[in-house]
Amino acid sequence: MGFFSLLILKLAFLSLFGAFAEVPKKRLKVLVYSPTLTWSHMQFMGTIADTLAEAGHDVHFMRLIPNNFTIQWPKEVHKVQTVHDIRQIFAENSISIQQISLLNDPFDGKQFATFIWQTQIWENFLNLCSNTCKELTWNDQLINRLEAENFDVAISELYDICPFAMFHRIGAKTKLAALCGAAFSNDGTSLWHSDFCQLCTR
Repeated sequence: MGFFSLLILKLAFLSLFGAFAEVPKKRLKVLVYSPTLTWSHMQFMGTIADTLAEAGHDVHFMRLIPNNFTIQWPKEVHKVQTVHDIRQIFAENSISIQQISLLNDPFDGKQFATFIWQTQIWENFLNLCSNTCKELTWNDQLINRLEAENFDVAISELYDICPFAMFHRIGAKTKLAALCGAAFSNDGTSLWHSDFCQLCTR
């Protein structure tokens, strides 16, 4: 048998052996933080968390809820066993969250641009972002609790640097950014149409 025949036979054997050999997987401890209150983005981060949990990793899902958030909270994760609901302690009851229609129903047919020009709503939204950043970086009780978990990986959707400052403080070894963006046609129409926004949930 020639050299190349032996080489091909050896490669075939190694491929067959590799197909049946059980490769040990490292079980990672992962923190997935959902930094947004809009439904499609929450589902996007929830899908990431569920996928990692299904793969056998120890996944913790974290979401921050304003104190005066009274509407029914949707369920983002179905396979993750550990969910951290963090209630805000800064500027208590200062955010009129119910006035932000986009957060209540992102598929109500209203164009996203109208949200920007509604001054009071925009101010409320900026206030929400500011308080969320304080909650993530100044809440020592939260930081200490998460630090004690010794996370291997921490993931957040990339809106600003605040979640990653928190990941640094809690000692997460690997920090990852995710981004759920709306798809749109080349002519720029239907930028925030529900058909495209729903891509975030798939």
